[in-house]
Amino acid sequence: MNSWDSYISQLFTLNNPILYSTVFAVLMVGFVILAFTKVIMPMRFRFYQEKQNILLEQAKLMALFSELDPDPSLRCNINGDIIQTNDASRILFGIKNFEGKKISDLLRGITKSISDIIGSNEELSFFEEINKKIFLVNIRGNSSYKFAHVYMN
Repeated sequence: MNSWDSYISQLFTLNNPILYSTVFAVLMVGFVILAFTKVIMPMRFRFYQEKQNILLEQAKLMALFSELDPDPSLRCNINGDIIQTNDASRILFGIKNFEGKKISDLLRGITKSISDIIGSNEELSFFEEINKKIFLVNIRGNSSYKFAHVYMN
């Protein structure tokens, strides 16, 4: 019994290097956890927020540019649903609200699926007669934003 008491008493003395190593390891782990929660995580969150704000500003600028275009233009998502139009396209098709409308219902000359055009960043051009006028329709897919922009001249 006396030998166990001597081992335990030597374990918690200041001359024991294991005690110093354990305290150092605990302090290092605590420092890493503190640095991660107080520095790295807030920085990552700020970066994500700034990235989202930049993407939102880009989308607003793209929408404004499209809205001011005198030629009809549409934007549709990967399912083919029309998500944005400008005044010229609303006048051309005589539709004020395009909600629930598919691009394939308005333009019959689309030979590929919109999801394929968007997924591969393709460009498709064809002629389409709309209201007794012939338009050159140009569809450009954008896989990073997951939409296709339809220009009509």
